[in-house]
Formats: sequence, C-alpha cells, structure tokens
Amino acid sequence: MNIFDVGNYIAEQAQTLPQAHIVEGIPFDLLSLGLDEDLLEKVKAGESYKDMVFLAADSGLAYYDASGDACRVADNKHLSKRIKGIWEKEELHLDTEPCMKERVGLIVCEISGLTELIEEQRGLDAELKKEKDDRAAEAKKHLKGEDENLDFGDHSVPATIDVDELNKTADEYRISA
Repeated sequence: MNIFDVGNYIAEQAQTLPQAHIVEGIPFDLLSLGLDEDLLEKVKAGESYKDMVFLAADSGLAYYDASGDACRVADNKHLSKRIKGIWEKEELHLDTEPCMKERVGLIVCEISGLTELIEEQRGLDAELKKEKDDRAAEAKKHLKGEDENLDFGDHSVPATIDVDELNKTADEYRISA
C-alpha cells in the first residue's frame, strides 16, 4: 500500500512558489530550479562557476501574473528578452563583490539544492586559474631570459642552450641509438 506523504507533497509544491529575498535592500522573487529538470541540467552542465551561477540567476527570477499564478521570467516569451536589461539597471550596480547577479544566482542555487556543486566548481575554476597564471609567469620569465630550464614534461632543457649545441646533441643521440 502506497502511503501519501503530505509533508513531502507540501514541500514539493512550495518549490513552485517564488520565495521573497532581499539582496542589498532590493527585493527579488526567486523560484527554485528544483522542479525543472531541464534547467537543473543546464546549470549543472555549465562550463564554469560563473556560467552556472549566472544561468541560475537568470532562470530563477519570478513574478506573479494577473491571475496570481507564479511564473518564471525566463519562461515568458516577452519578459525573457528583458532579463539582460534587468542586470544592467543602474540600481543593481553596487560596488560590492560578488556582483548582484552572482548573489542572486547563489541564492537560486541554494534554494535549488545546488550549493555543493557550485562550490566544487568554484574550486575547480580557482585551480585552473592558478595553473594558467603559473604557465603565464613561466612564459614571461622565459621571454625575459630569466628562467633556468625549459620544462617539456618528462625532461627539461637549459634555457640558455644554443640551437647549434642542441642540434649537435640530437645528432649524437641519433648516432648512438
């Protein structure tokens, strides 16, 4: 016998209602992405933390229509075209970090149960940025002639090596092999 769980039903239905949030004194009605599998998957498939959070912000904006029904702005053909303009409003450009759109996106992720995934992606992005910055610093050193060795993964070569000397070493290697 299947027992109907009223608590779970109400919790599920509550996800279909906008939640009022105030961010830096500005009220937002936000919908969870929880019941829209397509939106959840799009956010999860984002290539970066910023992509994921910004898509959540755009997708979580909500309003009540004339009949009192809760609606997602992104689902409305006419209003969805105005989402970009919302974030460009001067009133939302505060001198704060993170920006308003990121703050709203983080709230949408939180009410949608995506906080852990978003934080994991933030960590991955930070690691990738550090690796990229390290490679850029190495390249800059090389261009200035400040590095001691050129690293080629499994072996390195002195940065000051002469091309003729390198060719001579290569020839000797071919002869001995």
